[in-house]
Amino acid sequence: FMQTKTNEITNVSNEEIKQYYMNNKDNFKFLKDEVYVTQYVTKEKSSASIIYRQLQSKTREISLDTSLYDFNTGTIEKGVFPKEIDNLLFSGIQKAIEPVAHNDLYFVFLVLSVNKKGSQKGLELVHDEIFQRLYKTASVIQHNTVLDSLKNTINIYINPKFTNQ
Repeated sequence: FMQTKTNEITNVSNEEIKQYYMNNKDNFKFLKDEVYVTQYVTKEKSSASIIYRQLQSKTREISLDTSLYDFNTGTIEKGVFPKEIDNLLFSGIQKAIEPVAHNDLYFVFLVLSVNKKGSQKGLELVHDEIFQRLYKTASVIQHNTVLDSLKNTINIYINPKFTNQ
């Protein structure tokens, strides 16, 4: 009941989120060097070479059969891969990283963005985190408001045995 009532009256606007971000920018910095990449993994060196060549083209479309490789897009922090791969990822020079062998697999990376330790995170990266912080704060306030309104409208008996006298 309390959660339903609280959720009905708790709102967080985009303007509040933006204002919170602007007032607390120093709290939203990258703690480590990281890159945002699309990672392609295959067992065959020839497939990795084809992917690399296609990533270097203007269209960057991969026409290779998708059963020959796996791919995903995400963030990689410095130190996750061996130093050889880290040096390629964090050099900041190449966008498409040529095939690298590791654990009997071939990796090809397309670096989409590089974020240095201590650099500012954009609002788009921290929007959900800020929303949750503001929502929780507003929810606690609304929870207390609902409780107070119930106390004012309902007669509550408190057994004197359970009060500190």
